[in-house]
Amino acid sequence: MNHREKMHQITREARASGLAALAIILFWVLAGFGVSCLDITIWHLPLWTITGCLGTWLFAVFLSVWLVKRVFQDFDLDGDGEPDATSGAGTQRPGSGSEQAPSCTRGATSSCMANMHGREATHE
Repeated sequence: MNHREKMHQITREARASGLAALAIILFWVLAGFGVSCLDITIWHLPLWTITGCLGTWLFAVFLSVWLVKRVFQDFDLDGDGEPDATSGAGTQRPGSGSEQAPSCTRGATSSCMANMHGREATHE
């Protein structure tokens, strides 16, 4: 995936997420305020409390799963991918080869962090 395709996908995901947020707000208004005029109770609770809270939550979960399965794509945002003719890609930056950057695990010692940055570890 080249740079232009990545930016197009990012824009597509952002628009879909914004539309999903608007759909959730609209659902909440209809399920809460729209149902409030009905005199229906479930377990001594007005129907609007169940549809406005639980219904909205379930709708949001459904939309999130739909977004992940249908809209979002997993791609390497940092990777160069295919060179894009308009971006001037094709020349590699120093250090952007196949070598891996050193990493430390969570709770790493100061010597690991110092080695990662090419310095001597200082012990206090």
